[in-house]
Amino acid sequence: MVRARGVVQSPVLVGRDSFRTLIEDRLAGAAAGEGRLLFVAGEAGIGKTRLLSAVARRADASGFAVVRAAAFPDDVQSLAGLLLDLAGHLLSAREPALSELGRSLTSRVRAISDAAGDAHHQASAGHGGLPQR
Repeated sequence: MVRARGVVQSPVLVGRDSFRTLIEDRLAGAAAGEGRLLFVAGEAGIGKTRLLSAVARRADASGFAVVRAAAFPDDVQSLAGLLLDLAGHLLSAREPALSELGRSLTSRVRAISDAAGDAHHQASAGHGGLPQR
């Protein structure tokens, strides 16, 4: 059993074999130096977070650095929400290269947000440039 957010869940993912195969292929490719994107989208409640949690555990067990970012409903007001969430998680990474990437991403996203009058720029003023989530 796996504990997630105070809830005990079975580690078995039912009906996700094709997705798990794709994910295993992507992880193997990444280990071989092939970078690719895996975009996961769908209706609320269908198991996206659960699937990605399983991927994160598998990747972590395989020696990958795992960093998460999430989109939120209010992010439609902003071009930077997901990137700022990612930057925040990168900043707190143990690996110095990832932490530096977080600093670089933060400064670049700030510049774009400033120029565009982005909603996250106004929301993040006074919080070191990162919105409080």
